[in-house]
Amino acid sequence: MKCHNFSQIEEPSKWFEKSIERDEITYYDYHDFNDISEVGSGGFSSVYSANWKNTPSKFAIKRFVRISIPINEVINEVC
Repeated sequence: MKCHNFSQIEEPSKWFEKSIERDEITYYDYHDFNDISEVGSGGFSSVYSANWKNTPSKFAIKRFVRISIPINEVINEVC
């Protein structure tokens, strides 16, 4: 995925949605995971370890814990 300078993104939320539509970012539904356990947490997020769809494939899941996080911070985490 090509990351952009945030100041060049006119509508960050639309950029994020289009990146998912173009398969530049893979979207996984939370309900497809099991054996979820917290690995750590920080100022605005928590990180979890989880298995995907009853397989041994491990994923790290980041959950943003603040109610309002600027979209640029979310994009920065993805890039």
